[in-house]
Amino acid sequence: TNITIGQRISLTSENNTVQGVDRVSFNVNSFSSYSLSGDGGFSVSTLPQACGRLNESLTLTQNVGAGLLRVCFDFNTSGITLDCAGFNITGNATGTAINISNSPTFLSLGNITIKNCNIKNFSIGINISSAVNISLFNNNISNVTDGIWLNNTAGSVLENNSANATTGNGVRLDNSSNNTISNNNVSNGAAQNPNQGSILLV
Repeated sequence: TNITIGQRISLTSENNTVQGVDRVSFNVNSFSSYSLSGDGGFSVSTLPQACGRLNESLTLTQNVGAGLLRVCFDFNTSGITLDCAGFNITGNATGTAINISNSPTFLSLGNITIKNCNIKNFSIGINISSAVNISLFNNNISNVTDGIWLNNTAGSVLENNSANATTGNGVRLDNSSNNTISNNNVSNGAAQNPNQGSILLV
């Protein structure tokens, strides 16, 4: 069984117990290969990938639910990629699916790519603040208050994304410049005032 960063594992034996010398644990701190053999009849199964802080690139292999977390995926370093590979990130109508903002390590995160994500049921789909050179490709964001929100962000590319906001903005840019927005399908389901719409520049 291949084990990747961000996955948890469970161990079962033929009699559904793991005890004594049969106890095994893995600490997966880097990309590597793990194997388990012996006479115990062990099988290894992967548990669902979970939300968390991203310190390196991640490719999803299944859908992820945020539950009541304030943020599902929170970037903590520059130069990495989140590839959802077409899988869903689902919330509970609150919080943020993906967040890029100041971190304890980097005052300004940059050179980050988010692609192929299906994001739904959040307050904010993707929040980007005080960052540079962020790339958003082929993401589908729906049933959110605000789809993509850029604040104090420059040099970023939004391409081939779909963002459907319910009451806020499909794409909102605050104090942001030199960003490229192309071939996106952006909409707002219930714009009621000048501060709400498909794309808002502030």
